[in-house]
Amino acid sequence: MLSNAAEQKDARSSPFNPQGIMLPKNLRVPLQSFPRNSKTAARTKNFAMKLATNNLSYNRGGVIIGKSVGGASQRNSLRRMVVTFFQSSPGFMKKTNNGRDFVVLVGSKVLDSKLDDLNKELKTYGQLF
Repeated sequence: MLSNAAEQKDARSSPFNPQGIMLPKNLRVPLQSFPRNSKTAARTKNFAMKLATNNLSYNRGGVIIGKSVGGASQRNSLRRMVVTFFQSSPGFMKKTNNGRDFVVLVGSKVLDSKLDDLNKELKTYGQLF
């Protein structure tokens, strides 16, 4: 019985299970302290990425999705998709001398796009790391 519970816990935290995807707490940007006047590093049809420097030796990421973007379950699935992008980008996870904070803003027209198009747009941001 205990092994079954352990298997269920492992299934929830698996990278292939979208419900177990989260950034570790130290890699999340506290959005309240993110500078409002930070520059927009890149913009596509559905996303905008803002960038700011931090005094840490690693990068941090954050996602902002407004309530105008579908229901809660749609916003959460989009957030998980962006977090997966952060985790799968090797440049984001490496240690650097001067870390940066990345915040991805999700536009309200994102629901009109196909999932493949959204993944292609996010991959264009990979060069910023």
